[in-house]
Amino acid sequence: LTGINVFENRGTEALAISIVQGLQRTGAHVTVITRDMAGARASLGALNPGIVEDNAWAPKLTAPESVKRRFRQKRWFRQKILRQLHPYEAALAKADLVVVSGGDIFSSDYSIMERYLRQLDQPLAAGVPVMFFAQSIGPFATEAERQAFAATARRATSTVRETISEVYLTQTLGIDPARVTLTADPAFLLEVPEDLCAAMLAEYGLTAGTYAAAAVSRSISGFTDLTHEYHLAAWVEGARWLMEAAGHLVLVPHVQMPEAHQNDLSLAHEIHAALGQDPRCTVMDHRMHGSVEFKAVLSRAVFVTAERTHGAIGAMSSGVPTLSIGYSIKAEGVLRQLIRDEALVAKSLVPAPDFSADPVARLAAAWAVRKEFANALPSTLPGVKARAAENFAIAARLARSGAAARGPKPS
Repeated sequence: LTGINVFENRGTEALAISIVQGLQRTGAHVTVITRDMAGARASLGALNPGIVEDNAWAPKLTAPESVKRRFRQKRWFRQKILRQLHPYEAALAKADLVVVSGGDIFSSDYSIMERYLRQLDQPLAAGVPVMFFAQSIGPFATEAERQAFAATARRATSTVRETISEVYLTQTLGIDPARVTLTADPAFLLEVPEDLCAAMLAEYGLTAGTYAAAAVSRSISGFTDLTHEYHLAAWVEGARWLMEAAGHLVLVPHVQMPEAHQNDLSLAHEIHAALGQDPRCTVMDHRMHGSVEFKAVLSRAVFVTAERTHGAIGAMSSGVPTLSIGYSIKAEGVLRQLIRDEALVAKSLVPAPDFSADPVARLAAAWAVRKEFANALPSTLPGVKARAAENFAIAARLARSGAAARGPKPS
């Protein structure tokens, strides 16, 4: 399992936990390749997968061809002549299947796509199956990005978590539809024990069904060219409205990376401070909570507003009406798997700039249809969870074919 960047992003953690659990249920031994070794041990230790450090590097797609050529030559010389493999390369060499997670790392929103693509050169060259696992793909801003991803995807199997990516892969990038399957995000299957729900509510003095929750994003302003100050002011206004409407508001900091612009907890504290430490607002800041603990609180809310995709998934997979605030295809794509009524979609999905321009109107519109939203979920949620489970059936088939094709593994 690769594509896992940092576990301080609890959306990434939710994916990792769900995928490792699902693959292990198929009988697979799972090795996780990640840069965040400490985070992997803390988040996945109870599942006991193999954990290998990812020190892959690749020149950017925009680098001169001479730089890319030197990279390929040095890598070939190190691997073939010196017989020196990085630990992650040795793990890839023993795999029957390489699963690539990460949610939406293969888009122009991030700068890490190149190294994950180049990491796949080795298994593909050896005939090892590669599976892009429940991804949101694209859109790509440059032809170089489109060509680089398509060249790999044509040799891999892709499952995507929404129709927008399915159409983009098959129609825009020209990937063979036989290599692309519409499934769903595996975090829809993330389990929360009842005793953990009770413990989390007790820890924060909450009662199920008596509060709203908001998964706020510190970095969304950077993705949408909003200033932090403008985004913060919108959330302060929105938080006041939610406290009045629901009686209590819980701020859920889904990403707590050390960089200030990626730390949702800092935004939550700024909102709380601007509200004058209003006792009707609670910040989940007792410690660095995991994705399952966050989902425990989201699952018992009466209404959730989410700028974080896996905050929205944690709520919707639990039957909670949700306003999704988006900056990319994933918010719309995930929501449309669950809500088919266009009028309901229009009130339950808002681009981040539109939310920041008038948060109260957007919140009020979504709040007004929360019962219709909750009533729509029982008819669609089972199908979405079944499609999420289909990812693992596909992975099991690919792993069996990879094991049969490769024969005995290298010692």
